Amino acid sequence: MIRSIKTVCCAALFIFGALFCQINIASASQEIGAPTIIQVSHYELSKPLITGLTPAGTEILVYINGVYEGLAEVNAENTETDNFYYKHNAALSEGTHRIMLVSRDRMSLVLSSPSQEIKFVVPALPAPTLIEPNINTITGKVKPLVKGLTKSGTFVRVYIDGIYNGKTDVAAHESGTANFAYKPFLNLAAGYHFAQAVSEDSSGGKSEKSEIINFKIEQPMPAPTLFASEVNSKTEHNRPFIVGLAKSSSDLKVFIDHKLDGKFKAENHKSGTASFAYKPFRALASGNHFVYVTATDSRGKESSWSNIVFFNVRPADQAAPALTEEQPKEIEIKAEAEIEAEAEIMDLSEDLEDHEVVVQGQEDAFGAVEENGIAEQEEITDEDIKKIMEEDIVKEEDGKGSINESKQKQGGMSINLIIFIVFLLGIIVWIFWVNKELIKERRAQEKKETIPEDNQAAPQDNSKNNTLFSDRERRH
Repeated sequence: MIRSIKTVCCAALFIFGALFCQINIASASQEIGAPTIIQVSHYELSKPLITGLTPAGTEILVYINGVYEGLAEVNAENTETDNFYYKHNAALSEGTHRIMLVSRDRMSLVLSSPSQEIKFVVPALPAPTLIEPNINTITGKVKPLVKGLTKSGTFVRVYIDGIYNGKTDVAAHESGTANFAYKPFLNLAAGYHFAQAVSEDSSGGKSEKSEIINFKIEQPMPAPTLFASEVNSKTEHNRPFIVGLAKSSSDLKVFIDHKLDGKFKAENHKSGTASFAYKPFRALASGNHFVYVTATDSRGKESSWSNIVFFNVRPADQAAPALTEEQPKEIEIKAEAEIEAEAEIMDLSEDLEDHEVVVQGQEDAFGAVEENGIAEQEEITDEDIKKIMEEDIVKEEDGKGSINESKQKQGGMSINLIIFIVFLLGIIVWIFWVNKELIKERRAQEKKETIPEDNQAAPQDNSKNNTLFSDRERRH
């Protein structure tokens, strides 16, 4: 019985050993080929993109600097090899990095030998290039735009006069180089300044500081002054005159509803200040509008916005008549029709000469074609300007009644305020008087309480004195 058991055990061990040897031989014969790296590129400055081939039915293990980073994406195909790619999400630090891959069978999990080692270099982040403003920039703006170029996918930190001022948003461009613009958050004083910048990527890598750029902020160019828009016999209700004052010989740009409508040159007046009246290039739609003007001197220094003037364009059936007695309606319509007919057949030079923005006393003013077209100009005499100003005076006189009424209301409010203040002062004085009387009563009560005690103490002292006198008499 024992022999039979031993025989069975030996047979089982023999069979198990044979199977184990066969499995080892099979696994040894099932050798997995190493993956082939085709390309390692920069899909971002510090992030590698790895592509290659691997035996069919395997997956790819990625190692960077000897550390396992993850699995690559394998595209299975009906061939002996499958292609794969791997995007590294985390940004690598500046310097050289080692990339190695290993294939693994999906069924047996047998690993291949490592692939060839590929070096991936993350270059130093290049410093940005500042372009504007520079020493040749003519500006009076207290917040000039700092413009330049930087590596795509980075943002820029800006330093002005050696002090950190702020940063831009991330700039990106398919070419690999992106432009940026930064507006200082604080006003800069007039005078000389210098700026530097540093680029920074998403991984926190920083470039060296850019080269210093020097610039000067001049005293600001005086901004134009606008008055209320006017409609008279020389224009239509939907093309009101934009009236104002500006520095002599300055180039003016008119913006209606934030859009450039036209530009023209102010007259050269000996006083240094010129008046102007500008008619919009196109008819404006009914509704509310606003306008502002900027001025630029001969050197290219631009002013800030003028004051903003709001006005309303009424529909044609509600527009107030603007004709004068000297100019009947038929003559005005005919004149406008002739102007429109001439505009259709004239060339560009004639259009610029005949349709000019009105500038008092200017004979050679010019218009300009920019974005919205040619800024129309017409001639207005000094008498026309006076009429415009007289119309303003009439309007002001019409509004005096409402102004006086508002002044009366303000006077009534001031009287009520004075009465209220006097009432408060009376209450305060009454409170002080009550407190004073209470203090007097307390003091009087304290005096009354102290007087009886003094009276009781006085008789005791007299009795002592009487005893002393009686003793002396007995001795005598």
